[in-house]
Amino acid sequence: MANSKVMQTDFVVVGGGVSGVSCCQLLAEIDPSTSIILIAPKDIVKLVTNHRRVTRTLDELVVEERPSILLSEKYSNITVINEFVTEVHHRDRVLKTSGELSIHYKKLCLCLGGKPKLIKFKDENIIGIRDLDSVAILQQKLKNARRVVVVGNGGIALELVYELKGCEVIWAIKADTIGNVFLDKAAANFLLENLDNEADQQPRKSETTIFKRKKYTIARESRRTEKGKESIQGGALGPDWSLNARLEGKESDSTESTKRKVHIENNCEVESVMKHQEFVKRRLHCAKLPEQFKVEDQWPLYVELTNGQIFGTDLIVSATGTIPNSDINIVDGKLKLAEDGGIEVDDNMRTNLPHVYAAGDNCTATWEPSPNWFQMRLWTQAYQMGIYSAKCMSMNLVDKEASLDICFDMFAHATTFFGHKLCLLGRYNAQGLSDYELHLRYSPGIEYVKVVLQDGILRGALLLGETDLEETFENLILNELDLSRFEDSLLDPDFQLDDYFD
Repeated sequence: MANSKVMQTDFVVVGGGVSGVSCCQLLAEIDPSTSIILIAPKDIVKLVTNHRRVTRTLDELVVEERPSILLSEKYSNITVINEFVTEVHHRDRVLKTSGELSIHYKKLCLCLGGKPKLIKFKDENIIGIRDLDSVAILQQKLKNARRVVVVGNGGIALELVYELKGCEVIWAIKADTIGNVFLDKAAANFLLENLDNEADQQPRKSETTIFKRKKYTIARESRRTEKGKESIQGGALGPDWSLNARLEGKESDSTESTKRKVHIENNCEVESVMKHQEFVKRRLHCAKLPEQFKVEDQWPLYVELTNGQIFGTDLIVSATGTIPNSDINIVDGKLKLAEDGGIEVDDNMRTNLPHVYAAGDNCTATWEPSPNWFQMRLWTQAYQMGIYSAKCMSMNLVDKEASLDICFDMFAHATTFFGHKLCLLGRYNAQGLSDYELHLRYSPGIEYVKVVLQDGILRGALLLGETDLEETFENLILNELDLSRFEDSLLDPDFQLDDYFD
């Protein structure tokens, strides 16, 4: 079959990431009599090896890179082709590959993922983090690194800075606090208690837990783009990618190896990158660092930031997020793209071209969303979109429409940062809301809880730590109950919230 120049199939899925593989797997399970072809340039694909449904909308995933042949071995109706797509003729429903295959399909799904947004400078000591291949390169280069500059503030940057040991770390972020896509300033400060310059430690627990509760009322204009759409920040985030990665610098074998040395530069971006010769030629001086950082006269690279600071470094890691990848050659048509560069899809994951679908980081949802859902390019949504696109294609094949899955009723994401569990529900940072209230509860080193209420209705929640409140708050958000009479006791630790609302 692999030597054939012409192939016939029911479904073609392009992309070996989470969305593409999940789409193929469900298609194979829905109807084992159908034929599916997965086209992936590498013989390694991303498989969800452990999926746990935490609540109705909240999923926990373990994603691993595995040989693509495992899909064909498990599903007899899946054929994996490790080639590139060169042309798509959507009117004839024909796709051509770099191996000169012509594949006739009934339905095509594009799961092309995202492209990393790298800093514009190129050097062998500048690494962009996106997949496990780049992590392997980073591990190798870290062996001789005394100092690393990390550029970026998304999920990968957060995990990377926390795991880096045996070297000094300069962390350059363009916001005024870490992890601003996921965290508010108070939650960021809660995590920073675990990111100190001392030995690695578990979250601090006091003998007597002191809970503090605060309430804020905020009135503001909804954040909108020129065309009236909400401006929602987001970035690609791979779950637990750093768990099995030894990210250790030159001092990893010394007694200092367990100590973190992290210096954060806020509200800045990279202005320029210089080699040592250029640095000397311009007669510039290194920025003054805290006393615990060593002063070195010569570095392979020097990073100049927009705030005027200059740091010498052995290595620069660019972890600045991704942009949608819509790079595919449609010979007889053009995909309609959204403002953010993603391929526009309707509520059945269909593009503007007949029989062509898209799912995952490369697509942009254009349907009218639920009040508590928005798109954010994370692996959880890539998985959910891959699953849903399989349902849509299968039903559309027999001229039926699919109903939106419950996962699109409310934004929900679970991950771990700095050793703390993080659950994000609904409009957890009051995205797009005006005239709302914030209720906070926190206990240093143990938990941080924030809920967003608008006119007495719970619209979002941010949960750091083992709070066990995910399901209760999910129910409250989805059911839109009026909580006005409970506002003052909503986060009181002595108030048995789940007894009232579960």
